[in-house]
Amino acid sequence: MNNLLLHAMTNKFVDRWVMKLMGPSVTIYTLHRPSPSDHSFHGIDENLLERCLEFSIQRGYNFVSIDELVDAAVNGKELTKPTLCFTLDDGYADQLSRLVPTLLRYNAKPTLFVISDFVDQVDWPWDAKVAYIIWYTPLAQIKVDTAGIKLELDCSSTERRINSRRKLSHHAKSLKKSELLELLQSLEKSCGISIPQVPPKDYVPVTWQNLREYESQGLRVGAHSRSHFVLSALTDDEVLEELDHSRRRVHAELSNPSRVFCYPSGTIRDYSSSHPFLVEKSGFSSAVTTNSKPTNLDSIRRNPYQIDRIGFPETFEKFVRYSSWVEVLRNKL
Repeated sequence: MNNLLLHAMTNKFVDRWVMKLMGPSVTIYTLHRPSPSDHSFHGIDENLLERCLEFSIQRGYNFVSIDELVDAAVNGKELTKPTLCFTLDDGYADQLSRLVPTLLRYNAKPTLFVISDFVDQVDWPWDAKVAYIIWYTPLAQIKVDTAGIKLELDCSSTERRINSRRKLSHHAKSLKKSELLELLQSLEKSCGISIPQVPPKDYVPVTWQNLREYESQGLRVGAHSRSHFVLSALTDDEVLEELDHSRRRVHAELSNPSRVFCYPSGTIRDYSSSHPFLVEKSGFSSAVTTNSKPTNLDSIRRNPYQIDRIGFPETFEKFVRYSSWVEVLRNKL
């Protein structure tokens, strides 16, 4: 990154001037899992996370929880300075043991959205099963027939396995639930590996007891559906069941659960225009997507069931950009 641009993005005077011009913004970050020791996926660098939090405090940024943000929007409040919000998706044990403590130490007010059947140990997520198969298959080249489409997957190196997993997951999100379940069966045969009934050690979920312990320290916990199937793969009745069940479970297990819902996957193709109405019908105050861009209170106020978030970046320079007026200006242009 150009040093002059970096200086401009980190200059408090420029921050204040741009905020007066465009209005205060908020960047809501999505975090998934920390970097694994086996390099099977690109996770969150814990040292980078800490550096970014230290930078945010030095810059005087405001940390808010997602519920506080929604409440501020609904009640007509205004932000007085650049604001950051941190959310985590899924509910893996390593998120709670390696990422959440750092966020709490900096009083970053994180919210962890959990898949209720995963935490209940009823089943583990379909996308985790895809990742497990692709990572552990002994085959270097795989051919899969799925929903009339032939896929060729290259697993001859670590990076190619990661790319093949992404390719397969992207395709799977376009399938109906029954087709996706058939795909998992087909993958087992094609890859010469069986999916364990119980999540392996690298895919262990959090427990409700651990969530309660961290809730007492400041973590908010919200619903991320029952099964993690994207809503566009389901019928409306199935969507309502996913929403109602996951909401009941977090309310039954926790003292002060988030009132916000988190769409599985959450890109624009993963839910339809009717799903925000179903989320509202199920009793949630709002919902977050992964439609990657910064937002503001006016946008949240107008459209509380499609709140934009940005994936936590892989570099400090990108974090600075995403958290600053630069990303707001880029999206306006």
